[in-house]
Amino acid sequence: MRIRIAHGAVLAVLFAAVFSILLPGCAFLTQPPQQGGTNDTTHDYRIYGDPSVFFDSMSKSKDFSVVMDFTGPGSDEKNGTVILCGIGIISSWTELGKNMSYLEIYALEDGDKCTKSLPGMNETNLMTIEECTDSYTSMPYAYVSYGQPESYFSNSSWKMIVDEEYMKRSECGFSQSQPTE
Repeated sequence: MRIRIAHGAVLAVLFAAVFSILLPGCAFLTQPPQQGGTNDTTHDYRIYGDPSVFFDSMSKSKDFSVVMDFTGPGSDEKNGTVILCGIGIISSWTELGKNMSYLEIYALEDGDKCTKSLPGMNETNLMTIEECTDSYTSMPYAYVSYGQPESYFSNSSWKMIVDEEYMKRSECGFSQSQPTE
């Protein structure tokens, strides 16, 4: 699938906001993607930090941010991979029963540009990357960028690095560990 990013962030944020409502929730994976056959060439998937600390903080918060990083050398395919992962996270947030009005979506671009979207309020703001960083770090957030797949967890953040191979074998997002009655 080829996704074009025209002045990137606005399209990406709107795309993610619209499809987050339409896509089913995804399971959170703290394990490496499933290994393929003998020709599998993916490197070891590494996890740094304690995912349970982040999820405890995230589950207690009504506010949440998803950050999609489109900075650095890229292509439409790389940006599309970041968008698909962001959509999985956004969709799983709503599947947890969280209110879309408390979700913020950020798209970071080269040239110190950032677009902040508030899907529940149908609002978009253009900001600097520094202004966006100050905003999204004030609450639990998931940060998605492109590269060798790894995850970094802290008390209030989940930084996820994905590539096309990871997305073929795994999904981005999280779910409750036990169904609620």
